[in-house]
Amino acid sequence: MTEGTSQTGRSVVRSILYGFSTWLFPLVLSFIATPIIVGALGNEDYGIYVLVLGFIGYSFNLNFVRAVTKEIAGSRGSGDGKRMGEVISASLMLNVPMGLLGMGVLLLAANWLVHDVLLIVPADRDKTVLAFYIASGILFLTMLNQFVNAILQGLHRFDLFSRLFNLNTGLLLSGNAALAWMGYGLNALLFWNLGVLGAMVILGGFICRSLLPPLDLNFSISNPALKKIAGFSAGIIGYQVLSNGLLLFERGWLMRMLGPEDVTFYVVPLTLAIYIHGFIASLMLVMFPLTSELADDRARLERLYAKATRMTVFLVFFILSSVLVIGREFLAAWLGESFADESSILLSIHAVTFSIVAIQVVSWQMMEGLGRTTYNFAVFCVCLVIGLSLMIALTEPYEGTGVAVARLAGFGTIFVSVFVAERLVFGSVKAVFWIKTVSALAVAGAAAAASEFAVLSLVPAGWTAIIAAGLAGFAVYVAVSLVTGGVSKDERAFVREMFAR
Repeated sequence: MTEGTSQTGRSVVRSILYGFSTWLFPLVLSFIATPIIVGALGNEDYGIYVLVLGFIGYSFNLNFVRAVTKEIAGSRGSGDGKRMGEVISASLMLNVPMGLLGMGVLLLAANWLVHDVLLIVPADRDKTVLAFYIASGILFLTMLNQFVNAILQGLHRFDLFSRLFNLNTGLLLSGNAALAWMGYGLNALLFWNLGVLGAMVILGGFICRSLLPPLDLNFSISNPALKKIAGFSAGIIGYQVLSNGLLLFERGWLMRMLGPEDVTFYVVPLTLAIYIHGFIASLMLVMFPLTSELADDRARLERLYAKATRMTVFLVFFILSSVLVIGREFLAAWLGESFADESSILLSIHAVTFSIVAIQVVSWQMMEGLGRTTYNFAVFCVCLVIGLSLMIALTEPYEGTGVAVARLAGFGTIFVSVFVAERLVFGSVKAVFWIKTVSALAVAGAAAAASEFAVLSLVPAGWTAIIAAGLAGFAVYVAVSLVTGGVSKDERAFVREMFAR
């Protein structure tokens, strides 16, 4: 192995570990903060709180920053300041007006959303309208913060990205938990979010400026990068619009049909399940810029894709089997038996949904890295039609469970897009790879689930039983994977090397 290759390997490993920290740290803090916030606000106010946060995270939160990551990753080796300057200028010219538009629309629509769409009860309307006003400012700052993150990822500075991300998360969650514990309402929590995010944007902006070479910024409408970024981002903006619309419809529909308490029972397990996708996405952050760099070397790209996919399936199968067995016990120990009674089935359904999404992450990132964003847009169109139609049809007879099943059906159907992407990029579907991988790891997952069930049957309910079952399940999963070939020699060597470094 040459020194250059070794350096690249070490860089990728570090990037994976830094990305992983952006999943693990928020997970630990959320585990501590969520019961405090739910208990202090109550189920109804917490339902409003997560509804507003959903609008912050998904309503009008459309941006052109993925193009920044792609272009900086492609030009970082040459240090082409002119090209970087044009890309950053064009992205700001597109992103800032989009953020201001989103903020303005949310400000103007707040009263209409609260009174006519969400049907918030009169006693809660004033504070909910104020919450949307605060959310409009958070929305704009979020888009600026994503621009900062895109530059750091394009420069492969995942160390700085993860530190800023974790600092932001730590301040947000610890502050929210402290304010809720001291008796402040949901709008105090949102004001805290606004202040923290503003500070992070300023700090991140200074850091990015210090890392970039001298730039020739070009805010002219004739900027050659403007059309290129708009074209690349069209597919991304398209599926963002669709996914945002699906999520906002989902939460608004639940609020309208079932009320804020049921929104809480639905969103808490949904948030836990999203961590499955977030975990894999954090590990695969490096996939997007690497794919952009390897676009002209399909042999290396195919090896990268196979390793990343196999690692993803290995992790997802264990997590899913554990959630299906231990999920209810976890909810009961974390938020109480009554909460577990309402949410455990929803957690299982959401876990299957986001396990499918997590496995699809590698293919999705690869297609974006290759510039085929319209493909991902077309894929999500199918998901939207199926999911939205079934949500409307299944809510009345099955309530929140019906909505969760509808989401599962939408995302489950579009998983076939993974195989279509393989054929488009590599010329054929990697059928043998999938059969060997899934069959070996499915056996390991079933064995892990059986061992976890046995431990839960023998150990009194509580955190001791949950931890013991999880450890036993993981040990069995790894052992069976080694026997069935779910983990190859190369992958074992890679893991040893990663931990050694």
